[in-house]
Amino acid sequence: MQTDQTASLGEVKLITSAHISPFADQPRQYFDRTSLVELSDSIREIGQIIPILVRPLIPAENGCLFELIEGQRRWHACEMAGKEDMKAWVREVTDSSEQFIISVVANFGRERNTV
Repeated sequence: MQTDQTASLGEVKLITSAHISPFADQPRQYFDRTSLVELSDSIREIGQIIPILVRPLIPAENGCLFELIEGQRRWHACEMAGKEDMKAWVREVTDSSEQFIISVVANFGRERNTV
């Protein structure tokens, strides 16, 4: 698995969490604390199974090379579990509207169907 220094589009990479900024327009605002603790415990015990989805930031912003598109619960849970690196799929996104749509679609069918 490649690291964020060698990240290219379309592959799963291992990216330092500090190089990922959250999506400012994330449609999901509520994250159940108990659920996050359970996910964090699982990640600590068996690791992160499902990669998050990020887009490259060109140019980098505030030391971040990527912006989170999908997987904010996993991002928070990995942080809680003390993981410095995350598995992430790097994808090009054409604009903020497409990014918002991807985030909304990713949240359909989630816990309590809360977006």
